[in-house]
Amino acid sequence: MELIAQKCLSNGSNPGLGYKVDSERRFYVDKDEAKIVHEIFERYASGETVADIIRDLNQRKLTTSLGRPFNKNSLHGILNNKRYIGFYIYKGQETPNGMPRIIEDELFERVHHILDRNKKAPARSRGKEEYLLTTKLFCGYCREGLCWNAANC
Repeated sequence: MELIAQKCLSNGSNPGLGYKVDSERRFYVDKDEAKIVHEIFERYASGETVADIIRDLNQRKLTTSLGRPFNKNSLHGILNNKRYIGFYIYKGQETPNGMPRIIEDELFERVHHILDRNKKAPARSRGKEEYLLTTKLFCGYCREGLCWNAANC
């Protein structure tokens, strides 16, 4: 398994949405599935919510690499997967340029900036009411979510 990983070949696990494995165990990009992956990244980077993206993909009868409907976990798994920017990952070790690239670095970074920003805005998941400006207002100095105590900036 270690030797296979050093050569960045498939070890038999699911290659993930957008990838297939040839007879020599090398990864290659499945163009149809790669379009779905790229669409997911573009839509999330443009500001669409995870729920809206999931709803649309499932209405269109698109499925994950395991043939299941999309859900929050599968979508976050795609958005956080470094394989899409060319990293081969085995037992926590990342090999740059070990996989064919589907997503550009700039798009991946934009998506991760939004994911990080949303992670720091926990009020949406804890509040009993839906507030219009939750996750939308940020401090002009520290770029953190709006707080009512300006002395913290």
